[in-house]
Formats: sequence, C-alpha cells, structure tokens
Amino acid sequence: MEIEGLEHLDNALKGGRGAVIITAHIGNFEWGACRIAVEGYRIWGLSLVRKNKLVGKFFESNRLSKGFKTLYINRMLNVFRTLKNNEIVAIPSDWDPTGQATRPFKFFGKTAYLPTGALMIALKSGATLIPSFIWKKDKYNHFQIVEKPIDLIREGDKETLINKNMEKVLEVMEKYIRDNISEWEMFHDIWSEK
Repeated sequence: MEIEGLEHLDNALKGGRGAVIITAHIGNFEWGACRIAVEGYRIWGLSLVRKNKLVGKFFESNRLSKGFKTLYINRMLNVFRTLKNNEIVAIPSDWDPTGQATRPFKFFGKTAYLPTGALMIALKSGATLIPSFIWKKDKYNHFQIVEKPIDLIREGDKETLINKNMEKVLEVMEKYIRDNISEWEMFHDIWSEK
C-alpha cells in the first residue's frame, strides 16, 4: 500500500503535543491506521466499548498485531494523556455512534448531524489536527494520504471556534468522500439522526 504525506505527521509531532488524525469511513480506514503504526508511529484509535466482548477483543487484537492500539470513548482522560505523550489519536469524524456529541452542519449541501469530538480534543489539547484517508487504487492496491494539518482557529468564543473550524474539517472530508463515494461506508442517515 502506497502512503503519501508522512512528513505532515513528523512536523506535527515536532510540536510535542501529539496529533489527532481525522478520517471518515472511507475504504479500510482501520488498515490506514495500522499502516501508520507499521511505519513506527505510536498511534491509537478511539473506539466504542463493544457490547459483545468477543467482537471487541477481535478488533483490538487485530489492531494491536500491527501496533495500532485502542483507546475507549468512556476513558477520555487517556486520550489527553496519549496526546501529552506526543502520540497520535485517530478518530473517524463522519458519524458519532453515541449520538451525544453531534451538532448540525452543512454537509454536501444539507444539514447533517456530525461529531465535533476530534476537533474539540485537538483544540483543548493543543494537538495538531491532520486529515488522513485511504481508498482502493486498483483491484489489488490501496492508497493513503496524510494531508497537511488543518490550520485551526484557536482563539475566540466556543461557538465560533466550533463552527469556523468544522467548516475547514468538512471541506476536506467532503472532498475525499466525493472523490471516493463508492467506498464511503456510511450506513447511517446522518442527515436526519436528531
């Protein structure tokens, strides 16, 4: 699998505050995180605690076999510790399975309910916010891009910070979803989930 843009992670980690990777459910996004881990980066994925413990262990052991570790959504302090240790946290940001941290935003021209968690974590921790996406290049190969960091607005009132920064996040996310629409694995109606 070809990967491009790892220099953006290197530069982000030079800042000493870790990096938050935002991604979407495009292609095999977990494989993308594993690919980054195989390159030697300390990367963690934010995950739900699965109701079925066997399924949870299956996912966790597959991730861990490639060096991609798991953080759980009910242990947010661990996320901030991980970033403080200058590590990477990957968070799919096109759907919130808990439904607790969504807000309405324009997404593909319609109001959709999308999570702000990755953005808020980056703002509160001072971590760099970096988009990364993976898709099929051809029948046998995948391509992964690690984009340049999103230039976050970090000063102002909370509503302005969320709205202006989410515009930037969604612009990048829309581009990669549009370019790879047949690989977008979204089985939830994010446009009417409230």
